[in-house]
Amino acid sequence: MFNVNAEFEKNPELKKDDIDHIQEWVKKQPHLPEISEQQVIMFLHSCYYRLEATKTTIENFFTIRTYAPEIFSKRDPFEKDVQESLKTMYMTKLPGKTAQGYDVFYSRLKRIEPEFYIMADIIKTYNMHSDIWNAENGTSVGHIIALDLEGISLGHVGRINMNVMKKNLSYLQDAMPVRLKGIHMLNVVPFIDMVMNMLRPFMKPHLQALFQFHQANSPEVYEHIPKSLIPKECGGDGESLSVLQAETKKILEDNVEWFKKEELQRVDESKRQGKPKDTNALFGMSGSFKKLSLD
Repeated sequence: MFNVNAEFEKNPELKKDDIDHIQEWVKKQPHLPEISEQQVIMFLHSCYYRLEATKTTIENFFTIRTYAPEIFSKRDPFEKDVQESLKTMYMTKLPGKTAQGYDVFYSRLKRIEPEFYIMADIIKTYNMHSDIWNAENGTSVGHIIALDLEGISLGHVGRINMNVMKKNLSYLQDAMPVRLKGIHMLNVVPFIDMVMNMLRPFMKPHLQALFQFHQANSPEVYEHIPKSLIPKECGGDGESLSVLQAETKKILEDNVEWFKKEELQRVDESKRQGKPKDTNALFGMSGSFKKLSLD
């Protein structure tokens, strides 16, 4: 995993006293698992070294992961659902960085048939890749999520599970230990407004503000993501998707034991001081959201 000393050199704002303070705070929260120094560094950095915000993010991180088993459990890279997700979606960290120094995580359909699109499995696999990349590479000045909608149809929209989507949006905006700088939709489809209208009720204003939409073959995307990074099959000059996907698959499969240990880091509600959390309190759900149906 990433080198702690290198993080002090990379981030002058990082203080050992702050790391110690957070670790001591975690020890006093009996429902929380023990966390590593590397994890504390990621949380502190993502919260711009604000201690109270860091504590809130840690609480959200482990609680959401506990109450969203669809996307944060059975994280074995060799399980069928993960392997099938890798066959269905390209998911990769693009080589290099943007002009601002941001890292770009790119995804695009590999199999366009809607029946292969299992949302919970794909989100789980995407988060697994993001997790292990962060664990190996440490903090970044910013992350960009690039969602290439090439091949997306109304059939895929009909397979959106709103319960799963709401949980993932909660994680994205309240718990993900990175500095998220943008969510770019490439090759937008005509029904993108319908999709966004479905999602907006579950997004806070700061998350909504991160979305940017790019028409097919629009050169404006290169203002945010250099053409040299974008895969050649997608109109860029970068490495091919097949090569990048093979790298994603390898990094997941090489870290089976890491994922096993990570999955043990969940909250124990029986030890929480105060009122226990539940799914409805966390996500405002009463079970009324089901898979979207389109006629």
